[in-house]
Amino acid sequence: MIPYKSIGNENGSLLGFKPDYILLEGDNKSKINDVVIGICNEKLSNSKLYSGIFGLDILEREALNRYEYS
Repeated sequence: MIPYKSIGNENGSLLGFKPDYILLEGDNKSKINDVVIGICNEKLSNSKLYSGIFGLDILEREALNRYEYS
């Protein structure tokens, strides 16, 4: 269980799991290790423009991986 706080929810928790890795696809594909994914049954936006969120450290690690391997 992953504890969290949000507007209107001081003591929330999400069910989480840890995959072997995730793939980020864009201009380049990136393989990211050591992540935890939280599952939420609530909709994340009224506009339905996105269906998930992740921490900025994922982008920072992805950028570091690109720099190290280029």
